[in-house]
Amino acid sequence: MILEICTLSKTYPRGRAPFFAVRDVSLSLDAGDFVCIAGPSGSGKSTLLGIAAGLISPTHGRVCFQGQDYGRLSDDALSALRNQGMGYIMQGPSLLPNFTVLQNVLLPYYVLPRGRRTGAAPVARASLLLEQVGMLPLASQYPAELSGGELRRVAIARALLLAPGLVIADEPTGDLDEGHTEEIMRLFSGIAREGAALLVVTHDASPFRYGNRSYYLEAGVLTASSSPP
Repeated sequence: MILEICTLSKTYPRGRAPFFAVRDVSLSLDAGDFVCIAGPSGSGKSTLLGIAAGLISPTHGRVCFQGQDYGRLSDDALSALRNQGMGYIMQGPSLLPNFTVLQNVLLPYYVLPRGRRTGAAPVARASLLLEQVGMLPLASQYPAELSGGELRRVAIARALLLAPGLVIADEPTGDLDEGHTEEIMRLFSGIAREGAALLVVTHDASPFRYGNRSYYLEAGVLTASSSPP
């Protein structure tokens, strides 16, 4: 099992009673799973992904990635685990403004411990990923010169650089047109076929045509769905 989420809850103080951003969620992903989650704004989707990625601490429950319980890891160990085995695509801007497109994609390699940097920097793989997301011609550009959709495609390429076992994506196609959305979904499907697990939150129906399981999240409660809501 790649990712295991057990009876997860996240609460915030609000008045006299706690507010549940996520309530008693359990979910597991094995190699090859492509799981899609839909839900209205404010339903807890981004919070759930943040907890799954180890960026937000749950109030209750447990998260394990590749058998390692987040709650038993130090901050440094959790950061290393996330960088080396997980690709996280956040909803908002995430590229470094003073790095070119290619340098941004290569960033996960350069933050690896020196002992894990084997051989030359993976420029060839970064270039291949940029080609797959349609951004190779802009490899020398800087983020300020890109559109929102172009920024998103570069972030997707960066998240895939180290061939992570788990890809977590928060609205990965939100800024993309139909053609580029289909390109990204085919890329994600290929990654799943190669044995990675994908956890995708989206308002777009396209990912549901590619995923093998779908869920709906509302008021922090996750339920299985047989079709895109």
